[in-house]
Amino acid sequence: FFDDAANGVVINIEGRPYQFQAGKFVPFNIKNLPPDSSLILSDSQGGFWFSGKDHIHSLQNGSLKSYSLAGFNHGTDYRVAYRDQHGSFWIGFFETDDNKYSLLRIKNERIQEVRLPGESVSHLAEDAQGNLWLSIYSKGIFRMDRAAVVADEIPADAVEPVMEIDGISTNATPPPREP
Repeated sequence: FFDDAANGVVINIEGRPYQFQAGKFVPFNIKNLPPDSSLILSDSQGGFWFSGKDHIHSLQNGSLKSYSLAGFNHGTDYRVAYRDQHGSFWIGFFETDDNKYSLLRIKNERIQEVRLPGESVSHLAEDAQGNLWLSIYSKGIFRMDRAAVVADEIPADAVEPVMEIDGISTNATPPPREP
């Protein structure tokens, strides 16, 4: 379920978004949105984000924009989507075309892939300082500091394990470093 800007509800049925109107769900029709596009995020600015076969689509203030995922590890199964306080959009995929896991960021009309430690991101959260926290399936809790989150180019080693919090293990193991 997703909230819409009119205090309604939007759901995906068979891979297509439907909006609750006049007591029933009706197709959520958006001009030029491909029919294979599922709603994946209703953001805090009133925008909608959709995932299609090879694209991410953003509907902001009535304007639809599409981003090609060609050349990036992605699949049709997204795990998590998030829009941070700086306006960047993040999406994590699992079961990608090459059986890899990926986290992509769209910032300033550009897509960048973030290297992950061998599993998919299951949750994203952002703290008041702008650090991005990631729960990575079977690997534990990880963090990207604000400098990496807002950077135009995300450093390769930006995703760091959080080994413990107040003496409690997060089950994170440091990712192997490449020589």
